[in-house]
Amino acid sequence: MDLREAGEILKKSAMLKDHPIVITALDAPPPNAMGIGGIDRCTAKALYIMARDGDPCSYAGEGHLQFCPGAQTWWGFRPPYRGLEHFVSRGSRDYRQGAAEYLKRDPDLVLRSLEAIGPMRPPGKVLGFFPVTREFTGRPLSLLLFGDAEQVRALSGLAHYGSQDPINEVRLPWGPSCATFVTYPAGMAENMPPCCITGPCDPTGDDWFPQEKMSFAMPMETALRMATDAPSSFLALRAKVAFPDRTPGPQDLNIPPG
Repeated sequence: MDLREAGEILKKSAMLKDHPIVITALDAPPPNAMGIGGIDRCTAKALYIMARDGDPCSYAGEGHLQFCPGAQTWWGFRPPYRGLEHFVSRGSRDYRQGAAEYLKRDPDLVLRSLEAIGPMRPPGKVLGFFPVTREFTGRPLSLLLFGDAEQVRALSGLAHYGSQDPINEVRLPWGPSCATFVTYPAGMAENMPPCCITGPCDPTGDDWFPQEKMSFAMPMETALRMATDAPSSFLALRAKVAFPDRTPGPQDLNIPPG
């Protein structure tokens, strides 16, 4: 089984509508792929569009850095901008005319959070992004899925099915959506242990990310384990429990107020 096949199995098992995305490391841009910034300047939005449409393949890195500077930093292609801690927190008149996102209480918390994450390094000169509808090239790193809340809960349960760790198997860490989708699950942040990453918790993408959707991404090894486990798990053997019929029955029509 390769990561593309694992993605197809997980898509079917969790009844996902969107196509999983395989993330890979390459030494050069893959053939017949476009720079991810050509889909959208926001790389997280571009990845969701690819998952929704099943096309195209894209890449980032050497030969293409025409996308959001924040993603360039979180994907390890450039160091953080000086003053970024002010923009992410409460703003400063000395940085971007005081623009602020209010995502952290103060600049020191931003700096300490980045220190806790550790250096972010790209695993190759180029990152490749391939919907499972297409063949991928390069060294596979991680798998990115999108689903509604029920589907993401099911995927989280499947991650726990084959794990002895009841606490750290699935995490929702701080950071932008491009880190949730790629940086953490692909092993690009030095201090993030291998685990499944759900989210995102970054509200700045809420104007394009569907209200009912969440992401679920995992390292290659975990994705392969989950796909292997799926046929013997509750997703296959108790599918009606994981995904119950939502058609209202007579007992559901007159529910007294709690």
